[in-house]
Amino acid sequence: MRKLFLTFMLAAACTEAVVASELVPVLQEGFIKCTSEVIQGGYFAESNFFETEDADNPGWTTNYAYYSERALKFSAKTKPAGYAVTPALEFSAATAQTVVVRFRAQTWAHKDDKLNVCVQVEGDPSTMQSVDADASTNVADRSEEPFELTFTNVPTGSKFRFYPEKKEGAVQDRWFLSDVVILEECDAAAGPHIYTSAGYQRFADIMAGNDSEIRTIEVGAAGIGDDLSVELPENSSYSVEKTAWDARRGGTLSLRFDPMVAGNCEEQLTISAGNTVHTVLLRGFAKVYTPVAKPATNVQASSFTANWERVAGLESIVLTVYTKENGPLVASDLMFTKYIEGKSNNRAVEIFNGTGREISLDGYRLLMESNGAGGYTFGEYKFPADAKVADGGTFTLCNAQYGALRDIADATIGFSDGGYANIMTFTGDDAIGLFAPDGTLVDAVGYESTDVNDEVSGNWGQDKSFYRKSSSYEPSDKFRIDQWEEHPMDYCEGYGTHTMDATGLVKREIKRITLERGATSAIVEGIPENTPCYYTVQGLSGATKTLVSAEIAVNNAGSGITDITGDSADAPAEYYNLQGIRVHNPAHGEMYIVRQGAKAAKVVF
Repeated sequence: MRKLFLTFMLAAACTEAVVASELVPVLQEGFIKCTSEVIQGGYFAESNFFETEDADNPGWTTNYAYYSERALKFSAKTKPAGYAVTPALEFSAATAQTVVVRFRAQTWAHKDDKLNVCVQVEGDPSTMQSVDADASTNVADRSEEPFELTFTNVPTGSKFRFYPEKKEGAVQDRWFLSDVVILEECDAAAGPHIYTSAGYQRFADIMAGNDSEIRTIEVGAAGIGDDLSVELPENSSYSVEKTAWDARRGGTLSLRFDPMVAGNCEEQLTISAGNTVHTVLLRGFAKVYTPVAKPATNVQASSFTANWERVAGLESIVLTVYTKENGPLVASDLMFTKYIEGKSNNRAVEIFNGTGREISLDGYRLLMESNGAGGYTFGEYKFPADAKVADGGTFTLCNAQYGALRDIADATIGFSDGGYANIMTFTGDDAIGLFAPDGTLVDAVGYESTDVNDEVSGNWGQDKSFYRKSSSYEPSDKFRIDQWEEHPMDYCEGYGTHTMDATGLVKREIKRITLERGATSAIVEGIPENTPCYYTVQGLSGATKTLVSAEIAVNNAGSGITDITGDSADAPAEYYNLQGIRVHNPAHGEMYIVRQGAKAAKVVF
């Protein structure tokens, strides 16, 4: 069956002597209540079955159906074929002469999934028709045309069954269904109706401040007596234009997402005529670039000007100024110290306690993204309530099928613990977050989707192992790649042990300044004289925080080894690290450059 979307302006070609028939919707099902963050393609929790009461219309029957993104996903790697059956349909006559079934369907686009999607009148296999779902992407992109099938002589009270049919060589039969619209061809509409080619449109991976791609929706109407009105909320993040538009019959709506800030934006497009109202859900996801810090200017002994490049979409910039002093390294909370993403099911993480005290894991959680979709909403793992991590100790977690590590890990997660949706099924584009009992994100490994832009690869962790550096003592709610060492796939040496340096450079924050939208510099005053300073900038946009910029060193007066003329035996000793930065509190056992008068030497303090 050809994939075709016939215009909603039906039977326009007619003579004055013939009454034009109209297609009148009998069922419109958008599965709008399905709000899973798992988009088309990706592993689903095998216990997360779709509940029929969450359909827009009561009376659906489904088997092995799961929540997807405003759609149903059928079947799973270990489950048989899934199907859906509509509620009983009431037509205007005992037998509908012509019934048009429009719907969206696609496979998972995996090499094992090859299938046709079949539609038939329930109980009558002779009515079966099918479409080739392999090449379709009309669920992921609802600007594409839906499938359309025409049935004749359908009794009132009938139901339609949607189900897969494997092609030759297929191993799996995973598929998606959305936007089911069933229409009856009538000489006159029984009442006013408005219907659309899609009940949902998604805009993804847009940079705030940039124009999005155009999405289109076809609008049709029957039996209305007033002109169609198309409205968006006041100060909407979306724009809409009408093309080939008829005030009583509809046409094409072209939509754009024009976000000014980052994050998710969900709004309703309302199409109405008199008391007849139809809505389309619009959802956009916008990102922002990480600001790039630039060298300081106007550097004085106790002041300087911090600089950075302008980034569209940022509502504010947080400038953090700090010094570094040698001292004991103490972590403020638990943190990730190993991440392993290897072949097959080889997945593992390690969590380390460097706080100086024992910590109970009761209330801590792990959450991850789903296929880099943004947000820590997936695969929740709650640690055993009685688990504790000693100071300097670790808690390790791995996939139960990871043969090299499962016997030494503190906890394993298998298929029975959430199936292919558990925390140990992360892939290279899924950031993982460690959350404290109060719900605060304590530490993160990997770039969350909001952090991924032209400067960061979306598959940051594919086929890689990351080990945290021994000099890193700061948990961070944003991934700091400078705190990690990268290793090849399946590298797992030393899993279960981590050593944090006893002493090192400790950051001492001295100023935190918030600047409004558009600012690209700030004067920083009152910094300690003769003490080297550093700064970073981070952007805020909506509920989104960008990554932290690269660190900028400020060469304020006294920050390096100064030239000394003459010889003064009474001059005080000055200590510098091997990079030439002055140190006011040298640590025992560390090597320094010592200057006294005109003399200098390397010594161990």
